[in-house]
Amino acid sequence: MQFPKLYKVKQHFDTSEITNVNTKIKEELEKVNASEQIKGKKVGITAGSRGIKYIDQMYKAVVEYVKENGGEPYLISAMGSHGGGTVEGQLAILESLNVTESTMGCPILASAHADKIGETPDGIPAYVNERVKEVDKVIVINRIKEHTDFTAIIESGLHKMMTIGLGTINGADSAHLNAMKYGYFHTITEIGKVIKDHLDLICGIGIIENAICHIHTIEAIKPENFWDREVALQKLSKQKTAKIPFNVFDILLVKEIGKNISGGGMDSKVIGRIRELGQIDPEFPDIKRISVFSVTPESHGNFCGLGLGDFSTMKVFNECNSHQAIRDTVINCVVSMTPEYATYPCLLDDEKEMIEQSFRNIGAVDSLDAKLVYIKNTKELEEIFISEALLEEAKANKSLEIYNEVYEFEFDEKNDMTVPML
Repeated sequence: MQFPKLYKVKQHFDTSEITNVNTKIKEELEKVNASEQIKGKKVGITAGSRGIKYIDQMYKAVVEYVKENGGEPYLISAMGSHGGGTVEGQLAILESLNVTESTMGCPILASAHADKIGETPDGIPAYVNERVKEVDKVIVINRIKEHTDFTAIIESGLHKMMTIGLGTINGADSAHLNAMKYGYFHTITEIGKVIKDHLDLICGIGIIENAICHIHTIEAIKPENFWDREVALQKLSKQKTAKIPFNVFDILLVKEIGKNISGGGMDSKVIGRIRELGQIDPEFPDIKRISVFSVTPESHGNFCGLGLGDFSTMKVFNECNSHQAIRDTVINCVVSMTPEYATYPCLLDDEKEMIEQSFRNIGAVDSLDAKLVYIKNTKELEEIFISEALLEEAKANKSLEIYNEVYEFEFDEKNDMTVPML
């Protein structure tokens, strides 16, 4: 099979960012008078599982601020069913983010159990990590962004961190189960309201990333303003989110998927595939075939989202085929009501065969005429490769810069792709 020539393309985004997150965190905490509520108190700080840039520095800054103002800080593991819903799994994920008791300078409160603390008007139970009762006050921290499974004015942010993160596996299971009946937006926000009223919250800290995954916004928010500010920050986040700059094409090659990239391994809004009961796939992008090269080490074997692809390799299967990896993936996907994400795509012997079958399974299209996009992952989209068939469309897009170099597909002795590289 002949492979098409490839061209490297750069998307031009607003890349303004906060360079000193430590200082910014403390400035924001001052704006909401957090110091007045800290002295003499045990303060819990939510610690999630997502790969947010500088997240360890941000947690550390909050810990330091609490100490500087006479409080006793504790990090509270808040990651729903991630880590297999176990204490050991949660701590391993935090350690991979450089978040340990040693690096943070405070205890980490982790648990696989949550207490039921109330119900919504619909009768949906609200759960909170049982170890929250060991602290007096709570600071909720989370990135505010699009959710991969639904679209609303509030998606993934402070409400979700309270509902699913702090809910541990019990809360995550209950929220996803009830979302099948009431919808994600209603379920997450209604449970979030119950938890917000139950906890003695100092504030929330909302984080927004720019299109190249650096920190664009950090804002401390008083509890009574959670709703209004999350709605506003959600709008801003969507404006900053990177997407693939083509609506319709034949093949998407994805170098890596993983839990540190997206809750579903791949961002469903980026690839145009949600594949979840009750949810409608986005109209665009419309992609015929998706092939996956690898699962990130930071996923600890959790291959959630591999089932969103059409092809992968036996190497990926072998790396994710341990009992622990399968257990963690299944728990994560079953709890989040997405068993489809825990399935395997067609597994080929090597990357060359995977790519060949990607071309073959788009129908009667000459491989040299196929429209192909190759990305590192669904989070880092500043630089991508495109096939020659997309070149004219790329030239017409003023936000794209096309590099002069022309690349060929190249493979090593194991038929793993060596060029081009992202």
